Amino acid sequence: MKNLFLTTIAIKTYTVVRDDSVGAAMREAGIPFAILGVLLILLGLLYVLRPKLAWKISHWGKRWMYRDAEPTDGAIIFMIVVGVIAILVGLFLAVFPFIPW
Repeated sequence: MKNLFLTTIAIKTYTVVRDDSVGAAMREAGIPFAILGVLLILLGLLYVLRPKLAWKISHWGKRWMYRDAEPTDGAIIFMIVVGVIAILVGLFLAVFPFIPW
């Protein structure tokens, strides 16, 4: 019977803690998330519009290992996909804190 009582207390405590959601925290501190969202959108645009430049920047410190290194077609496609994902996440972070619920 004692274990049942402790389990009930633990469940009630969990529900109280669960009421403070991530969405509420994001809405309280909206401006930093919006700035992060804009930065992600800009980074994503670089990856989508200039994937070769983005590849060269991301391999800046490792280029000494390879002579005349150029990105493959798969690397270009990967950079574009990562850019699209970064734009989508950036839009979510930039807009979500300001949506009234």
